Amino acid sequence: MRTEPPTGDELTRLLTTMKGDVLRMAASHPPAPEPRRSNVRPRVLGVLVAVVSVVLVGGAGAALALGVIPGVGAPAPVVTASATPAPGPTATMEPPPAVQPAPTPDTPEPVAVDPLDPGTWTIGYDEVAGLRLGDSLAAFASAAGLVPVDSPVDCPDGYYTVPNFDEGSLIVDVYLAELEADGTDVPDPVFSFATVSTPGVADAPLEGSPSTPEGIRLGSSEAELLAAYPGIVVTHSRYDEQEGYTTYVSGPVDGRYLVFQVGTSEAGTKAVRLIRSSTQDSVIDVCD
Repeated sequence: MRTEPPTGDELTRLLTTMKGDVLRMAASHPPAPEPRRSNVRPRVLGVLVAVVSVVLVGGAGAALALGVIPGVGAPAPVVTASATPAPGPTATMEPPPAVQPAPTPDTPEPVAVDPLDPGTWTIGYDEVAGLRLGDSLAAFASAAGLVPVDSPVDCPDGYYTVPNFDEGSLIVDVYLAELEADGTDVPDPVFSFATVSTPGVADAPLEGSPSTPEGIRLGSSEAELLAAYPGIVVTHSRYDEQEGYTTYVSGPVDGRYLVFQVGTSEAGTKAVRLIRSSTQDSVIDVCD
């Protein structure tokens, strides 16, 4: 390996070649545009100094000298600044309004049956005061202060209030019986027949009287009765013409009927004066 520095023509050729290489490298890496000043002379002067150093120190020194020349060597990495957008306002998501449950309509509490208060009783096709068809009447009759029927020969066995013979009275009369036991002495009569009535005719619903499931009481108007039972029809009673009554019947429901008798009050109101739950579709005197 040659270690002696070149001389003569060889040195001239080497300097010319190196100068050309340096100028080409400087052209391929132009300086930054700011500030706009010419720096060719300092760069050329640096190249010449480097060349002299190469000549003096030989091959290994040449590599070192070329490494310290400004602008010569590996290009500096280009740093690209990426614009970072300024953070915008953060959208705040409002939670949806809580769904409130629809209010539940108030359901009236069922009224407990008070045997001593007929206003708490219900009378229907097959019920009266909590009693159903075939239920014994004895315990309820005792609690309600009803008395046994005296003569089973004339009336079906059952219990009743002592009749009020004042024709204008609005006291509620009750008769509960086992209709099929007519003319027979039955030790423990059961419910199959019920009638409630007033001797007179009220001109407004009597709160102290039993109510049908549809809300009709003694004293309810004829118009309220017809509205509550759209399919109701006129039937008959032996007293209709004599007393000026109109008798209606609703049913049958499972072979049973609700019978209503309408009279005229002293105020001229046509209102219900009798309600009967029975297997019969008219008002007859069951004690005849």
